[in-house]
Amino acid sequence: MIKLVLSDMDGTLLPHGQKRISARAKLAIHLLHQAGIAFGPSSGRERGAMFQPFWGDHRLYDTGILSNGKKVYLGGKLIDHRTLDQDGLQRLVGLVSDLPDALVNYYAPHGLRGIDRPSYVVVDCPQDEYQRIATAGRFTTRREFADHLPRHPKSEISCVCVCALGGQSRMDQLNGQLSQALPQFDFLQSSPIILDVAPHGVTKASALEVLRHALDIDLDEILYLGDSDNDVAMMRAIPNSVCMGDGTATARQAARWTIGRAADDAAAQVMEQLAAADGDLAGVSCLRETEG
Repeated sequence: MIKLVLSDMDGTLLPHGQKRISARAKLAIHLLHQAGIAFGPSSGRERGAMFQPFWGDHRLYDTGILSNGKKVYLGGKLIDHRTLDQDGLQRLVGLVSDLPDALVNYYAPHGLRGIDRPSYVVVDCPQDEYQRIATAGRFTTRREFADHLPRHPKSEISCVCVCALGGQSRMDQLNGQLSQALPQFDFLQSSPIILDVAPHGVTKASALEVLRHALDIDLDEILYLGDSDNDVAMMRAIPNSVCMGDGTATARQAARWTIGRAADDAAAQVMEQLAAADGDLAGVSCLRETEG
């Protein structure tokens, strides 16, 4: 029986380019709660960046794994937090700023000045280059711009990503280049143009151990939904893993089941059927066994 559903956001619960999960997905999460099944996002995003996608309803994201495993929340409380090496981040900006069609940005929960609404801050990137990347990535969240990373100790930055154009071969090359130069970090691909930055060895799967022990549940009592390479560690750790039909090849191979596309609310369909079956996976008919 499933007691917890964890879902990736972008490309899984939230179709790329959309600002909010669908009304159907929102209702499906409430149906899980009514059936006694916990739900939480498992995402590279920070908690503040969950407000809009979840329609401002904090009950939908009070529990979850955020910032690609760097932060774990239970009932709205932060129960685990892993930080990024700040000197390494300074070097990362220097490396990426020398590359064409690439940028570093970080999440600022109170904006660039610390007194405003949340934004993503793009660091040391020309406007024309930013526009090309933003258009290709269909950026929908607020962006601000700075010529350097803050160095003040209180300005700790934990949600950082590298965006780049050039296709998968470019992303693979960039991943290898940055990993070699900055071994204190892992670079996890979360979309066709985005590499999320994490402390070496910190993943959604490592954070999962913190969350499941806090909830006192076993791995086989968790259902995981994802679509990208940064979901693979979770899919391999959790026996009941599901990949979107338009997910990456690596993610599809790692998952036990596949379903339809994010744009067709396939994740909501899984949650609806699971809630109706009171957590019994035998009652979820939309799951297809992964071939091979």
